[in-house]
Amino acid sequence: MIVEHAFITTLEPEQAMALASEYLTARGFVAPMQDSFPVGQEQWTAVELTRGKKNPARARSILELPQTVRLEWDRGRVTVALSITGSAQWGGRGIGGTERPKKMKLHERLLNAIAASLENLLAHDGRGAGDYAEWDAVENEARALARKRKIRQIILVSIIFGMLLLGIILIVVVGSR
Repeated sequence: MIVEHAFITTLEPEQAMALASEYLTARGFVAPMQDSFPVGQEQWTAVELTRGKKNPARARSILELPQTVRLEWDRGRVTVALSITGSAQWGGRGIGGTERPKKMKLHERLLNAIAASLENLLAHDGRGAGDYAEWDAVENEARALARKRKIRQIILVSIIFGMLLLGIILIVVVGSR
């Protein structure tokens, strides 16, 4: 799933990119190693950060799915492109498959919350905890969803194990008669 968001900022490009990088790094994003450097570019006008597992099938929650944020500054206009790779267990079909929009509502809300937080930070020069409010709410919802899923898995495994144990006990009791 991909979300694109644009807004205007009065910050200089280096200041905007540094502030956005710092902000996203505090939330678990990292800058991938760059293979090359921009030739002939005088200003820092773009940044790309990622977070999550490389393989979406290994993600234990929506927050661990591969996510990418790319910001580009062009004469005061900041364009934010966000993406998240879905997996079958978290609502999408995974890499190369088509996504199921109904099941990816939380994914979309997460990306929109990140975009809104970046806009609040860079366009409105926000620096307080309010910048994270919507983002925190969506992440807490994702954590609760992962917790519910884990509890369901534990209950299912416990039931299966209990039934196997009961079957063994019945076999031993019937066999000893």
